[in-house]
Amino acid sequence: MGFIKRVSASMILASPLEIEETDFNYEDIEFNEEEYTKYRKEAKSIHRFSNKIGLFKAKNHFFVFDDMNHRVLFVVKYAIISFLSYRFVVQKKIWRSPILSKSQFKIEGMPVSTYVFFKILLPMADGVGIITDSMQTPSGKRFWFDRVAQSFEKGLNVYLMDRTKKSKIKLKDDADFSAKIKQEKTWTSEDASGLNRRVVITQKEL
Repeated sequence: MGFIKRVSASMILASPLEIEETDFNYEDIEFNEEEYTKYRKEAKSIHRFSNKIGLFKAKNHFFVFDDMNHRVLFVVKYAIISFLSYRFVVQKKIWRSPILSKSQFKIEGMPVSTYVFFKILLPMADGVGIITDSMQTPSGKRFWFDRVAQSFEKGLNVYLMDRTKKSKIKLKDDADFSAKIKQEKTWTSEDASGLNRRVVITQKEL
């Protein structure tokens, strides 16, 4: 896709950065409007739902902007990180307004968050893949379980990678994924906040 640029080595972070809650308060009207003003002017259009609502890219963010009400309806912030000598895209924050659950806000039959995940973020970082971040909220876990299930349906590759063991396990299917997540204590209090053990979705085998 024409708007996607390959990342340079200078964009790679040694490890993921944590996002403070003050950087994620899009339900607050004042903060939301400030973010709209901050990013809207330089944003490049990707897809239009209507004359006033569309999907845009601005710096290391993807937004759905509502130009009529000067609001952000969706945002995902991403970074490129190095993990076990591979380069991966990581979603640093994601938020969606309930309005985007309506059927008219789909692209190629997919909800915006799913489209951005598979059609935009996945091809980045030289096509290596997307990796989980260092912390998973309950909604974040549900999001990843859904993406993993869809990845198996699409014939993509899913791995469980461990930085301390320097290992990567290719998972076979949904049942294998659920079993390995439990077995390896991924996304639990025993997982060192997920810093060393991650789930990865890739287009090609590692």
